[in-house]
Amino acid sequence: MSFTQVDNAILKGLKDLTGRELKVLLYIQKQTKGWNRLSAWIPPSMFSEETGIRIDHCVETLNDLEKRDMVHRIKEGKFFKYFPSLPAKQGYLKRKNLPF
Repeated sequence: MSFTQVDNAILKGLKDLTGRELKVLLYIQKQTKGWNRLSAWIPPSMFSEETGIRIDHCVETLNDLEKRDMVHRIKEGKFFKYFPSLPAKQGYLKRKNLPF
């Protein structure tokens, strides 16, 4: 059995998250922290397949989460590279010379 760390910011904000937002955030956590990575390339179809949410709703949810500064992403080609928000707030991503 394996485990994935979840940022306390997500757990503290549970009451403010919709079911879709929580599923998407937890999937990003799994793909990043679950593999000890800072970021992960995730196509929209993978979000949909893993969360059970339609692709158009996944994209809408990701846009909402980015506006709320809960997710950061960089677009390259068809895919986005996703970063959980907590390291960015601590200045970690800026020290790594990422564009946000």
